[in-house]
Amino acid sequence: SHEQQAEIQAYLRREILRAARTEDDERAAQLGLALDGGIDPVLLQQELSRAKTVEERLDVVRRFLALSPGALSLKLKLLALLEEAGQKDEARRLLDGLRSDPGADAAVRQAIGEFLMRNGDGADGARAFSEIVEFAPFDPWGRRRLGDLYRASRLFESAYGEYQTLAW
Repeated sequence: SHEQQAEIQAYLRREILRAARTEDDERAAQLGLALDGGIDPVLLQQELSRAKTVEERLDVVRRFLALSPGALSLKLKLLALLEEAGQKDEARRLLDGLRSDPGADAAVRQAIGEFLMRNGDGADGARAFSEIVEFAPFDPWGRRRLGDLYRASRLFESAYGEYQTLAW
């Protein structure tokens, strides 16, 4: 069934990304997974580059999402475009769906946290960041990433705590 296929794809995606130990590994894995249900990232980029306005770029991403509704990379592009277009309510609805997606990896949780921080919800943004390590508490790369995100967000005490845990 389609539901089982989606579960299998989400499981495989999580396992591939969990095996990534460096940022380069994650980028390579993301590139390999960027096809997200058969979507060609080169074709997507060509279509986006032809679009003149944010509304046209939104239409492009929505068309691609109609072909591959589970594509997390497309949903992240849509989130960024909705924010750029000032469509905060729709962005928040999308964000809620992303947050509950079982395939949401560290990159997705980082994008969610950054969106929330930029839009005045620092506490929930920090919470989204913390979800990076909740699902893999002993992953040193996730701890470092979380510490770096906290530090970049000026949450120095939280960053220090993550770095201490990492050192331990």
